[in-house]
Amino acid sequence: GADRVHGTYVDTGLMREGETEFVRANFSGLGAKSFEVEDARAQFLGALEGLTAPEAKRHAIGEEFVRVQQRILESEHYLDGHWVLGQGTIYPDTIESGGTAKADLIKTHHNRVAGIQKLIDEGKIVEPLASFYKDEVRAVGRQLGLPDALLDRHPFPGPGLAIRCLCSDESGVAEQLPEGWKLPVRSVGVQGDSRTYRAALAVPEFPASDEEAASLINRMENINRIIVTVWTADDPSKMQSVPSFLTEERLERLRHADAVVRKLTLESGFDDEVWQFPVVLIPFGTPGRPDSVVLRPIHSVDGMTASAVRMSDALLEQITHELRQISGIGGVFYDITNKPPGTIEWE
Repeated sequence: GADRVHGTYVDTGLMREGETEFVRANFSGLGAKSFEVEDARAQFLGALEGLTAPEAKRHAIGEEFVRVQQRILESEHYLDGHWVLGQGTIYPDTIESGGTAKADLIKTHHNRVAGIQKLIDEGKIVEPLASFYKDEVRAVGRQLGLPDALLDRHPFPGPGLAIRCLCSDESGVAEQLPEGWKLPVRSVGVQGDSRTYRAALAVPEFPASDEEAASLINRMENINRIIVTVWTADDPSKMQSVPSFLTEERLERLRHADAVVRKLTLESGFDDEVWQFPVVLIPFGTPGRPDSVVLRPIHSVDGMTASAVRMSDALLEQITHELRQISGIGGVFYDITNKPPGTIEWE
């Protein structure tokens, strides 16, 4: 019953533009009697300060969720022990976190960090969706009568934009190869049940086929992702990566880019043609435009495998034109890597 459920939405400062308002409006529409927004932006950004490794960022976010939850529990009447924490963990989360006998650790989901595992061991967590894939979760939601505005949304990672805003504590330049430019930026991939952490290869144009793109990755060492160079503010030989971290400025840059892409894909109908469309910020650019944007539209059924989706040239041109107007953006790339060998998210 509504009087026995307490809902708290944690604003981590890592959310998309307008997300908090969207969530608040939908819970109000569902008739939630006990729902509140916890402003924890400063807490999360403080915990992420100076971190660059994907796993370090994921762990920091997961542990901060535990701290926020504990603060809320201590401030209310929950410490009598008659409560359980509800999590929306789904089956791919447990697989990719190394939670099955044959699975390697691909990435630790924020709902599988040590603090959460302790609560699981104490029997204080319920995960009603943990054996379902994302398409099955949508089917359950429809049986429950949830609105399409919630069910038809693209999946969005729990750590939010933190894992779409890549960081680096090193400087680097692109290496020219016969096939293209090997960028000084690494992303997470998966081959078989094993995790990879390798560079991206930027090619000058879209390959003629998926097979051609796949063959590039298969024959090149230390590459797990192929991206197409759509536009750069300067020749790639003159661009570089510099130490870059999760800052308000970079997150706002990514938030702006993400909002531009979402608006144009919704208006064009392309949003309905893909399962998910991550927009990624990578620390590669020019002194005046230090970051680049990577477009990552994919199609999938359950998230375990995925295929890159090509948008129309007209839409790509429109999106690129708008992204070029954003302060600090020095390049636009298009990720054409399937999963495997590249994960859907870059981290």
